[in-house]
Amino acid sequence: MIAVIRSMLSYIVVISLVIGLFPPALVIWFLTFPLDRKRIVLHFYTCLWGSLFVWTNPMWRVIVTNRRRIEKGKTYILVSNHQSMFDIVAIYLLFRRFKWVSKSENYSLPVIGWTLRLNNYIKLERESRKSIMKMMKECEEAIRNGSSIMMFPEGTRSLDGEIRHFKTGAFLLALNTETPIIPIVLDGSGVVLPKKGFILSPNRKIKLNVMEEIPFKEFKHLNAMELMNMTREIMEKELTRIRYSSS
Repeated sequence: MIAVIRSMLSYIVVISLVIGLFPPALVIWFLTFPLDRKRIVLHFYTCLWGSLFVWTNPMWRVIVTNRRRIEKGKTYILVSNHQSMFDIVAIYLLFRRFKWVSKSENYSLPVIGWTLRLNNYIKLERESRKSIMKMMKECEEAIRNGSSIMMFPEGTRSLDGEIRHFKTGAFLLALNTETPIIPIVLDGSGVVLPKKGFILSPNRKIKLNVMEEIPFKEFKHLNAMELMNMTREIMEKELTRIRYSSS
């Protein structure tokens, strides 16, 4: 019963932040629209917005390591494993410029979907070849405009916390645009907010580690499948290391 009450209070805080901080986002969008077509200011406000979900909740602690590996002024393909919806909040703590690639279902959600549109994040219908091609084109344009791309190559959340099979889109994009890859490994978020269920776990540490850049020169000779497998293997080893170091 205590866990249910605690979870409900946390959800009330989250919903209050979502509703309360959307009007300022709308004002920022309106004021910066003529001069900031890339939505840089709004994106960093959204990073602050997302970070407040962590900072205002004593149940959660996110430990971010090696943030500086994402150098300001450089563009990357950022790829992360995906354990829960909380991963999105955790990644905003990086406070780096990027465009999310987000599934089309999220665009139907009140406030969240509106925020995705205001930021010009990139929409993807996962089973539509036409949408995938459009997504790739928009990602390439964003990279040319100086923005990194953020993807979950698993495509969906993991039920057991292990890294699932990757899709090739992020790696094909890296090859086509000659853009370096930075893997990001998260652990603990699946326990805090499980894919199935709504009871939140307290006092959990979520670890987010930014791994070293994989330069284009190191994978230019690979095809998308080979690059995908190489990156996944690197991330699996890092996930094991994080867990071992915590035990």
